[in-house]
Amino acid sequence: MKTYQAIARAFRPQRFSQVIGQEHVVSTLLNAIALNRVSHAYLFSGGRGSGKTTLGRLFAKALNCSNRSTDFEPCNLCPSCKEITTGISLDLIEIDGASSRGIDDIRQINETIGYIPTHGSYKIYLIDEVHMLTKEAFNALLKTLEEPPPKAKFFFATTEPHKIPDTIKSRCQHFPLKRISEQNIIKKLKIVAKELGNSVEEAVFDLIAQRAEGSLRDAEGLLDQLLSSSEEILTSEKAALFLGIAPGSIFDALDKAFAGDSLVFAFEAVQNITESGCDLTAVFEQLLQHFRKTLQKILSKEKSPYTDCHALIILEYLLKIQGELKNTISLPLKLEAALLFIIRLHKKLTLEQIVERLELLEEKLLKAPAYIITPEQLLQQPPPTQLESESKIEALIEMKQGASPVDALLPKKTVNSKLKDPLVISQKASIDLAKKAPLLLPKTYEKHRIETLLQFAAIELEGTIKRH
Repeated sequence: MKTYQAIARAFRPQRFSQVIGQEHVVSTLLNAIALNRVSHAYLFSGGRGSGKTTLGRLFAKALNCSNRSTDFEPCNLCPSCKEITTGISLDLIEIDGASSRGIDDIRQINETIGYIPTHGSYKIYLIDEVHMLTKEAFNALLKTLEEPPPKAKFFFATTEPHKIPDTIKSRCQHFPLKRISEQNIIKKLKIVAKELGNSVEEAVFDLIAQRAEGSLRDAEGLLDQLLSSSEEILTSEKAALFLGIAPGSIFDALDKAFAGDSLVFAFEAVQNITESGCDLTAVFEQLLQHFRKTLQKILSKEKSPYTDCHALIILEYLLKIQGELKNTISLPLKLEAALLFIIRLHKKLTLEQIVERLELLEEKLLKAPAYIITPEQLLQQPPPTQLESESKIEALIEMKQGASPVDALLPKKTVNSKLKDPLVISQKASIDLAKKAPLLLPKTYEKHRIETLLQFAAIELEGTIKRH
């Protein structure tokens, strides 16, 4: 019976052309071989699953290969290549820096480094997680690293390069590796699924790539688990349930609830999510990713129920509350509040909309004709009541005295542009008000409306707007 091998090991790159996402490093290593400018020490740094150890093994294989191709790829057929592939090579010594981190382990390296290589041209030491070495071990390694034998090479791999002493780092060629993009992870997973002959829905690859967070090894491990959990077609619903994350249909439904202003969706969705056993912290991360992609679609002019302002406000809100999740007592309540905030935003005016409306109002006011009521026109109005007469007299007195109009006096009936309706001043204290302010004219009334709108806008935006 054939021994099963995990996907991450079975599909580990055996040629430089199979490495994804690290083209800048691959091209430099191949050029070093082509130009015969191979340094004695290399440092590969990057996050988990970015390909540090894989690149170290490939480089060692290419250096010791006796039958390299014209593009300097290892042949994978010679004795040296086969031994490195199976992990039994005496010319590639792999050391775990976490467990072999003491000065005695480094002294053992110093004692054997002068031995002649068995098959290849070099004796290569690949130390993984090299930052775990002790200070004394680094000091013991330093002398050998300064003056290594001509047939010895050192390859270091680490996730924390800042912990490596500068004296060691300065003697290495440092290659920082990038996180693997979601597109590259999806590309590799599709190749794996095809070669294994498994049927997988397209959305499953997206879920795995998002969950892997830039680690190809993690992505391959998740695919391995999912394929073992399903004998039929691997659907996104099965994958989401297994991974403990919300299915993509939840977020499609959220978009519809936003467009329809359906607040009840927030409570139904959280109930379904909690009952299915989803990791609520992961759901918040999914929300962030959903609206990040939504913003990208909007900026690409794709149709969306959200505006770019909506997406930006939601992203800012989610980023803010994400930092509060660790101290939150009830994550379901927090998630409900987040969904309610998102849906309610549909009816809430954004800054962009407020500015647009104010600009439109200002444009209309500039085009509108100005109407001024003169004392003569005021006296030509229909016979008023006694109270109205007293008010008009007081108003006329103030107008004759040159008092400037203000917006505090609001009549029960506004004088229209053709001056057909009588002007009626408030019944009580009209005379006192008239002394402070004469009649409210259409233009000053519009001015009052603008300033009122600005005040509402300031309250809505939790700030103030100053007029200049």
